[in-house]
Formats: sequence, C-alpha cells, structure tokens
Amino acid sequence: MKENGILASALIHRMAIEPLGDGLEDEAYIQRARMIVLVLLGGLILPDGSGCKIPLMWLTQLRDVEAASMISWASAALATLYHNLCEASMGKRSDIGGPTVLLQLWVWERMPTLRPDFVAARIHTNNTPCALMWTGSYMINRAPKHSVRHYREQLSLLQNNQFIWMPYVDRQLPDSCLDMNNSWRSVTYIVCWAIVEAHEPERVVRQFGGTPFIPELRDWGFNETHFKTNRRGKAKTNWAVQNKAYIQYWERRSKFVTNAYMEPLADHMQVMRTRQYMEWYFKITITYITQPGRLPEVGMNTVASASTVQVSLSTHQPSWHL
Repeated sequence: MKENGILASALIHRMAIEPLGDGLEDEAYIQRARMIVLVLLGGLILPDGSGCKIPLMWLTQLRDVEAASMISWASAALATLYHNLCEASMGKRSDIGGPTVLLQLWVWERMPTLRPDFVAARIHTNNTPCALMWTGSYMINRAPKHSVRHYREQLSLLQNNQFIWMPYVDRQLPDSCLDMNNSWRSVTYIVCWAIVEAHEPERVVRQFGGTPFIPELRDWGFNETHFKTNRRGKAKTNWAVQNKAYIQYWERRSKFVTNAYMEPLADHMQVMRTRQYMEWYFKITITYITQPGRLPEVGMNTVASASTVQVSLSTHQPSWHL
C-alpha cells in the first residue's frame, strides 16, 4: 500500500510467484481476474501521474466482475487523457497521468516524421487492434529518446503533406469502427469519476473523410472551476450522484449522433469551406511551439532551425495544419 493506493509492482510480483492451477475454488480465479484488471487500469488504461500506484477506488468497480464488463472503459480513458493533457498544458506539471500510450499511437499513426524506423515492415492483421502494428524492434539511430528539442522542432516544421488525415483507410477494421451511427460520432459528455469532458467529433472531421468547417461554439455548462475539479479531499463524494446529469446525457448518446458534416460536397464547395476554416484557424492559434530565432543543436537530432519557422509561415501558411 502507498498513499491510499496499491503498488502495481506488488500485484505483478504476487501473480508471478503464485501461478494459478486447476481445480481451485471459483473465488481464486475471480480474485486473479481482479488483480489483472487492476494492473491494466493502473498501468495502461487509467494510470495516475505516479506511474506506479493504483487508486483503491477501482476496487469498488470490481465487486461484480460481470458488471465491470458493462462499463465504458474506453470513454473513461479518453476523458482522462483529455483532462490530463489540459492540465499539463496549462500548469507547471512535472508529470502527466492518463493513457498517454494512446497519444503516442495517435502520433505514430498520423505523423511519420515523429515515428521511429522499425527493423521489420509494419503489417496490420485484419480485425485486430491497430496498436499491435507498432510492436517490434526499431532502429536505434532513428528513435531519439528523451529529446524534447527534437520533437518540438519536428512539430514546428510539420507540413500539410507530412500529416496523415485518414490513417486507417488501408486496413480491415471491425464493423463497430465503421458504423455510421456509432457512439464515437456522438456530441456528448464523457465521464470518469470526477472528470467530465466534452466529446466533439465535429472538430476532427478530416479523419472521417469530411470537409473541415468552423465548429459551433457550444455552451457545455462548465464554469471556470470545472476543469480544476479533482478527488483530493473528497473521499466521501459520490461522483455518480455529483455527475448524474452528465452520465444521463451519455446514456442517451445515440440520440446525439451527427453525420451532418459528412455530407458530400462539390469540389469548389470543399475548397471554399477549407479556406474559410483555415482563415479562422490561423486567427485562434499558433503553428509553432519552439522559440523563434533559436538555433538548432548539433547532433543526431539536428533539424531545420526554428528561426526558419517565421519565414515558412509567411511563404507556406496555407499548408500548415496542426
């Protein structure tokens, strides 16, 4: 135990030294199932910033193993990732929680300049998780580690033709990933205990083959303190009651599925709407993250200097999409 949590290493060690045999009581297998789920939750799907501690709150979700299979763990993981990315970008954080492996896979799928070179060719087996494609050995000279400078430079100089907008078109995906009425197209809330985030698929229409448009600004009912909400000092809070309205909205998510932005458009309409979107986009954001004028470092990860970014912005601005 450590600070109201269970050490993941202790659970893994316990399972390693006590393998299960046949002919045991059912409770022994149920206990082992709970241990495996806890390791997955605390180490992969919903880890906290510590990287080693599994909050005890997950035990309450595993009293009934069958009921646990009905929980939308995927939406909870996405809500947690959004929340932690938001916190990491706005505060002085030295760590980050949430399923950051999803972020890494998202980057590798869409930004070839940021992924390592693998020893063997990447092949996706039909109807298997896309993440399995990225297992294997990679070349050490093309896999920079712990190099924030390298990745900042690559992101700052990213061109439109270096980003893969629809990364799964050449793969055989399950029907659940292609259903036009599925919940991943729903404009709704996603909830994980104290965390509540908005799910707006209309902001990423290009990955579905749609034409980008200026998104509608919705009032989600969040006040200025909403995203600072956490579980610290609230051990007795019943979050199912606290977030009842958001959960009920999620349970009706099939009513809020929208396909309006996927309508086919004539070529000239696509060009016009894309141009309008980019004009709006450049007014609300910046397209580089390195300090302008800084010279590149000498070494394996040397890339074009960030000082060229300002020139690139003025000459190639219509092609910059981040």
